[in-house]
Amino acid sequence: MELAFDILLILVACFWLGFTLVALLGFALMRSLPKARLPSRASLTVIVAVRDEVERIEGTIRRILAQEGIDLQLIVADDGSQDGSREILHALDAAEARLEVIEIDELPAGWIGKCHACHLAASRARHDWLLFTDADTWMRSDLLTRAVAEAERLEVDQLCLVPGLAGTSFVGRILALTMVLGLYKLAIGINLHRPASYTGFGSFNLIRRRAYEAAGGHETLRMEVLEDIRLGEQLKRAGFQSHLGHAQEDFEVKWLTDFWSFFRVLEKNYFALLNYRIGLLILQQLSCHLLWTLAILGPFFFGLPGMLAGIGLASMALPAALTAPLYSWTLLPALFTPLAVPITMWGLLHSAYSMLSKGGVRWRGRFYPMAELRRS
Repeated sequence: MELAFDILLILVACFWLGFTLVALLGFALMRSLPKARLPSRASLTVIVAVRDEVERIEGTIRRILAQEGIDLQLIVADDGSQDGSREILHALDAAEARLEVIEIDELPAGWIGKCHACHLAASRARHDWLLFTDADTWMRSDLLTRAVAEAERLEVDQLCLVPGLAGTSFVGRILALTMVLGLYKLAIGINLHRPASYTGFGSFNLIRRRAYEAAGGHETLRMEVLEDIRLGEQLKRAGFQSHLGHAQEDFEVKWLTDFWSFFRVLEKNYFALLNYRIGLLILQQLSCHLLWTLAILGPFFFGLPGMLAGIGLASMALPAALTAPLYSWTLLPALFTPLAVPITMWGLLHSAYSMLSKGGVRWRGRFYPMAELRRS
């Protein structure tokens, strides 16, 4: 029995060391956006879906319109804002010919609001590339021309970039780094162009228009909470290639700021990553908590095999430490990432409990029943 438990602890050590090695490989494959501005002949339509974003919408729009060196069209779909966002957009629209504002007052049945807004905006796009981005995204003035040039250099049809984070607390930084480590596994498959690997980022989802149209666009994603990721899946199924990169110095979003915001921002979509499957949720929770608990207790109670398990868990701080400078953060939050693993699992539990107890998800002021989300 003791031998079997020692073997289990060694397997735990191998799991966490394997996680670290995968993260290191993903980090190596996921490069930062080049700083040099390469010549680009492409044109770009930026699409922003807005609903009650009065706090940052004007700054976002002005920064997009200030982009240099690119033929730009900006389409903003206002999805029934009631907080003053629409009035700000009216004023900006009157002063800028490159800006088009679509006002949406009613949502058709069978659509999620953001998907419908993106679909309408994309139908009016006239340029070679589409960028789907969020209303709280602030960009450097040369980001878009560099991003399009990089996508063309890589000969890919989708380019997703990881943003910087504004206003993060110390705990927020720990949780953000922990989540990025999980992203590195995806980066391996995506950047090596493996057929089953895909992703999407709501803050920066750059897609060739012909690829978007060939993959079915948002028309096929009417009730998708994870519309950005599912759009990446549609592109991959249609045979198009993607790339995932870092761009923390080039644009930022106000997203994960502290401990409680982690649960708020993931509430609507974390459970959707499992396709709302309760059995998979239970399996993931039990296995992850067991692996983490054995690694935490191992060095104190289980001799050398337990020490190896603890070292394996601690090793995940290494790729986190390599990632922290990309955000201009110190290395200190990276050292705490091994302790944050169960919090990411609690976030998943919170998302599942919230959606199941409410019978659906409330997003941007609208309620979407679980039955409809499951059918999609």
